[in-house]
Amino acid sequence: MIERCCAELFKGGFRPHQCHKIGRLEHMGRFYCTLHHPPSIAARRALRDKKWQEKYAKAREEFKREALAEKLLAKYSTEELEAAKGVELIL
Repeated sequence: MIERCCAELFKGGFRPHQCHKIGRLEHMGRFYCTLHHPPSIAARRALRDKKWQEKYAKAREEFKREALAEKLLAKYSTEELEAAKGVELIL
């Protein structure tokens, strides 16, 4: 006997209905399709999160650097900064 995926879906209403796909993967005694299989969902989510973290790690570092620069330059007046344009700073 072919078993259907046991995932309950909520589409456009309050009553759930069972996924119409064939359950090919077993998890804890229940059959799931490849889309709703809990370990597959966790693996896809981990891959997606890893990509987002890599993508935005550079942006976060840039924002931190800008915030630090603003904090360091906030104590100086505009005239003092204009006067120090030709001076190289070694950090």
